[in-house]
Amino acid sequence: MALVISKKTTRSVPIEAKEPLDGDKVLVHRFDVEIEIVDKAIWKGISERWDELSFLVRTKPESLSDADLAEARESITVVAAPYIKNITPLLDAQNQPIAFSPEVLDAILAESWLQQPIADAFMAVQRGLTSADYKKARRGN
Repeated sequence: MALVISKKTTRSVPIEAKEPLDGDKVLVHRFDVEIEIVDKAIWKGISERWDELSFLVRTKPESLSDADLAEARESITVVAAPYIKNITPLLDAQNQPIAFSPEVLDAILAESWLQQPIADAFMAVQRGLTSADYKKARRGN
């Protein structure tokens, strides 16, 4: 089979998120998140900044400004939010379909139990993991 080079700008990743309920019960939600592939130069800048902040938090926390500390504590979902292009399927409380919008995305990312699986999917897309690699990495955590 020939190698065909094409410039994909997004990838869809299947997500399985567990919503905690009363006691030890959970409700499993399955959905797809379409994520934009971040340009290599931008991604390099993001990664270098994370490395820099991580190093300073560990070795010289007193040297960080309040803004730097806030950035270091920032959730990956804040960084990922502009690159999330779609989430499907989406239903409201009455099980009616709803359209993806910035307001819906904000509400989704505000849910702590959804943040980690979406952040993992974002990182998998940026690292170029296949769906199988991503699922294997999720099981390992």
